[in-house]
Amino acid sequence: MTKISFEQKRVAPEQLDLVAQRIHDRLSGRQSSQAEQQQRAAQLDPEISRLLEAQKSNEENSLCGAFTAVEPATEQDIDFARGYFDPVRLLAQGYALPASTHYHSPEIAAAIRLAFHFTRQHVYPDCQKPGNWWVWAKQMPDCLTEFLALMRDSLEKEDEEYILSILDYLLGKGPIPGSGYHTGKAGKDALNIFTIGVLTGDSERIARAWECMENEVSPFLLEADGTPLMTVIQSHFLGISLPYVYEGYRTVVEWAQLARGTDMALRPETTGKVARYLLDLGHWNCFEKTEVAWLSFTPYRAFWRPATPPAMAAQLAQAEISEADALRAMATGATPAPRGCRFWPSAETLILRGTGYYCALVMASKNRHPISYAYKNRFLHIGNRWYYGRDGHLVLANSQAETDPNLTYTQDWRRLTGVTRDDGSLLRSGQIQSLGEKDDYWQPEWALCENRLAGAAVLESGSGAAGIELHSGATRARKSYFFLSSQDTIVTLGSHIRGEGSTESIVHTFPVSGDVAEFQIDGKPLVLSPGESIQLTTPCWLHAGTRGYFFPEESSVTVAVERRAPDFSDAGNPPPDKQPRVPDQTFASIFFDHGPDPQGGTYACAYFLQISPQEMPDRVSRFSARTTLHHNDTGHFFKSDDLIGIACFRPGEIEGYTANRACFLALAAEEEILRCAAYEPSWQETELSVDLPFPAEARDLPENVQIRDRRLLIAARPGAPVECALSGSLPR
Repeated sequence: MTKISFEQKRVAPEQLDLVAQRIHDRLSGRQSSQAEQQQRAAQLDPEISRLLEAQKSNEENSLCGAFTAVEPATEQDIDFARGYFDPVRLLAQGYALPASTHYHSPEIAAAIRLAFHFTRQHVYPDCQKPGNWWVWAKQMPDCLTEFLALMRDSLEKEDEEYILSILDYLLGKGPIPGSGYHTGKAGKDALNIFTIGVLTGDSERIARAWECMENEVSPFLLEADGTPLMTVIQSHFLGISLPYVYEGYRTVVEWAQLARGTDMALRPETTGKVARYLLDLGHWNCFEKTEVAWLSFTPYRAFWRPATPPAMAAQLAQAEISEADALRAMATGATPAPRGCRFWPSAETLILRGTGYYCALVMASKNRHPISYAYKNRFLHIGNRWYYGRDGHLVLANSQAETDPNLTYTQDWRRLTGVTRDDGSLLRSGQIQSLGEKDDYWQPEWALCENRLAGAAVLESGSGAAGIELHSGATRARKSYFFLSSQDTIVTLGSHIRGEGSTESIVHTFPVSGDVAEFQIDGKPLVLSPGESIQLTTPCWLHAGTRGYFFPEESSVTVAVERRAPDFSDAGNPPPDKQPRVPDQTFASIFFDHGPDPQGGTYACAYFLQISPQEMPDRVSRFSARTTLHHNDTGHFFKSDDLIGIACFRPGEIEGYTANRACFLALAAEEEILRCAAYEPSWQETELSVDLPFPAEARDLPENVQIRDRRLLIAARPGAPVECALSGSLPR
């Protein structure tokens, strides 16, 4: 990649003043309403008064200037920034807030000067760093940069030089690395250095920060297809399951706001990429009024939070970019929800959206690019890759209630919708070794996963085929998923299922609003109370809530209802004070029971995502008459009126289709055009060939796709699905 350089010219003083004022106004609260400023002042002023009193109490002792009895930092001092600099930042916030009684107070300025007299004795360039990287490398630069901006033009020269010397020590003076301990750190460093450069009029700092944001941060945030690398959301959230707005994107948005209309603005290509990502995310990952994410790390549950992409979109829409109108439409809710499928190769996640429902298929393979960072060693890892619950977890939500943070059903790992698990592959606390620090253990009851492959092929029409080859402890399974957006249907197949001990594949686990769960089985009502279960005689159909399930093959299917609170008694992670306060919950679970030690189990199920009980008989009849399901040693095959889907888990032939490599295919006929999507999941540059059981000719092919007689040739690129158009007709 060619490095982009900041145009080496002196930024006009009036532009520096404009951006410096924007920075100061944003941090000081001047952009807030009068009521918000007064509310903030009501919180700040008592705290500031207490700090001033505490500082006065130390006037006659060795802690003169300190606000509390701060001891010199030690290797494990996690309060390093808090003890020395957070009180000073708090004073600066009151000093800069117009509604505060301490606004531009000489007493505050004097207290800050006295505090630095004390702090210089303990914090200085080359001083001993604390053992907690998060505090030193993340909190300190943010704290000191904010302090400089708040005290703009009000600091003594000596104090300003002292702060700058520490910042130069923390952030360095050379190029900013594009990655490292944390994926968002480079963007935050660049924004801090940019802020410092603007406040001090240092064009070299501005150029260095600009080049980092363009050359390091933006490429690191976005992969070739415009999808994000994953990161940690919070210490107890697993943030590598779905694309997610995080620190790096926020820094780009903040820069775009601050530098708009100046020579320091980022290139339109950079902000445009972020805008398109936010639009994509907002379209697909916001369900009703929440931003949906899945697989909370510690509480073992799905979670949601109020949708942040629209808020970020509204901020970025102010930055004078070509996507501003679309961003404003998304921020105001004017953008309609999408319908169909969207696959993110970098996250190995496929989302299906329709009217009134949201589905996410969460996968992981050992082939994709590794995640660069895990928070405090709490993530289970193999090499440099992390897995859990990403082995075919199928999220199904028909209302916001099914994305509620109080859901507890995933407390039991065997109840994650879509997964296949056995009892023998579970790591218990007694088997988990300490990493050497207090309370630092691998999370109990986690299964090691090294899935062979995962991926999906999605057509522009919104249908697709996906699959994963599961390799988790002793559990082995081939699992495929076929999404029919026009029918609001998902069909899933499983084969080659092996396990140690009792082994199950979960069809669906969902919360029950009342004290009992109501179902219909082949039109007959069924009511189950907590603790009750029933085994179904298949083939049959089942209806619950607004969803229907059809089991077309003979298999052992159990429906159970349970009520319980989460159990955190196994080991001390999370500690009692960090355990979520979650009430008892009643939930229903539908699952295939493969029995003890299966050596080749199978399953098949169709999910009808929006359907009434009265519609089920006709839907099941049509499905049985018009659908073909098949599996062999090569893979899985699905055929309906709308879609042919193939999941090849190894080279070979299935139903006349022969592939030279593992791959996923989706084909659909549109009048005289045959649409084809393909994905090769090895994350390598390689050649994929697929022999078709019918003649076809080129219609609209990308440059890396050819058709020769009946052979489709694809120059596969890492993490890059292809879609093409052929002339031909599908066999009946």
